[in-house]
Amino acid sequence: SQAMAKIWGVVGGWTATALFMAMPVAQIAMNVQHPELLKGLSITTSVLVMSGNALMLSRALYVKDAVWITGSAWGAFVGGWGVLATLFASTNPETSAPYLAGSDFSVVT
Repeated sequence: SQAMAKIWGVVGGWTATALFMAMPVAQIAMNVQHPELLKGLSITTSVLVMSGNALMLSRALYVKDAVWITGSAWGAFVGGWGVLATLFASTNPETSAPYLAGSDFSVVT
């Protein structure tokens, strides 16, 4: 029936969004536990993640899709900004310098 198909569509959308939302949480946890691995993390990729999700957030708000709004907001703020914040807050153990300087963090966010 059509009602059941709609329910499965909503459940599938929320499930996919929940899985999408788990990705940056795992990255942030890894960044905090093992800051020495941050030297291989691309700042450009994090900025693109943040920018792409922020751009899609306006479209999600326009169509009033709660699943899309949730995923885009989470991707922009946690997936992009949150990962950049771990780069800003951590220091390279080899050089004792931050992975992302305060001025650079201000510019990209």
